[in-house]
Amino acid sequence: MNVQGLLPAGCIEVVESGYSLSTTAGFLVLRRDGVEAGRVPLDDIHALIISAPDAYLSRALIERLMTRGAVVVFCDEKHTPTAITHPYATQYQMARVVKAQLASSTPFCKKLWTKLVRQKILHQARVLECCGREGSRLLMNLAKSVKRGDVGNTEAVAARLYWQRLFGKEFRRDRQLPGTNAALNYGYMVVRASVARAVCGAGLLPFFGIFHHSDLNAFQLVDDLLEPWRPVVDLRVLAMVQEHPIDALTPALKRELVAVLHIDLMAAHGVSPLFQVIRTQATSLAQSFLEKQDNLALARMTSPSPSPSPSPSPPPFPTTTPVRFVRVAPQLWERGGKPAGTFVGMPRPNKDEIHRKRCNTSPDTKSCGLL
Repeated sequence: MNVQGLLPAGCIEVVESGYSLSTTAGFLVLRRDGVEAGRVPLDDIHALIISAPDAYLSRALIERLMTRGAVVVFCDEKHTPTAITHPYATQYQMARVVKAQLASSTPFCKKLWTKLVRQKILHQARVLECCGREGSRLLMNLAKSVKRGDVGNTEAVAARLYWQRLFGKEFRRDRQLPGTNAALNYGYMVVRASVARAVCGAGLLPFFGIFHHSDLNAFQLVDDLLEPWRPVVDLRVLAMVQEHPIDALTPALKRELVAVLHIDLMAAHGVSPLFQVIRTQATSLAQSFLEKQDNLALARMTSPSPSPSPSPSPPPFPTTTPVRFVRVAPQLWERGGKPAGTFVGMPRPNKDEIHRKRCNTSPDTKSCGLL
């Protein structure tokens, strides 16, 4: 691989062995065998995704990414996140927001969850409508019938109808399966990283959810806020499947999935890309906790075919084995001794232990860091 000049910004993924990442003059610099392969401005990075088994990151790079609110995601060979950084050094009112978040009442959280579920089902209906599939009106009616806290589990009822109509009756949503399921996993991971960054930037605790409450899930709130945006990924994956069956996640397919963050949605103050909508969503949630009233801002899918041209992305690294953590490091420190953020372990899926909906995890993952 021979790469020169600037690497594209947004979500940067490193999956090939032998690379070292450091920072120079406000740039992330990628080197291999001492030779610079490319660079990208730190201010333009939303998430740094590490899938390589022996990629080396400097402490200064991680510190500077955290002070800019970016997150670092570590994945296994199936593109499943195993750990993610939690930056908090730039949040000036975190203590106030966290106190309000922890003091939120159960009825208030149920109200917020109802709003998220209703928006997710409406987006699923919109996806079916965009694709010319049957069932759109049925899902819209289901969205209207969601009760407070979704006590009737309308979300699961809608999901069964949705998946069969979207990918066919033979399709089964399983995170362990390859092909279409692997593409969905990767797309969700990209959006989840963006949500995690927004949650941390808003001063919220990612492990204290409004609905998800598994003790083994370190990103309960992130998973809560992710729900309305899953259909955006679904529509992108469907377009990819219709163009060509997905046998493996190639670099080109990954670039298309990363591009979902730039899909335009209709927000309260006009059209905004998904990554900006997510940031507004997290900020409005923090404000909701502070004011003890529902200010949660959501956007809606309006375009008949939200499939923008993929934004520039990293060079085509081949897929490799997952990163292996070798030392526990609960905190990273800036110069002067001020903590810049923490590493939080993310549990792996485990079919033997299922909590409520999708909180199936394994207790073998601990908070991890780099050398």
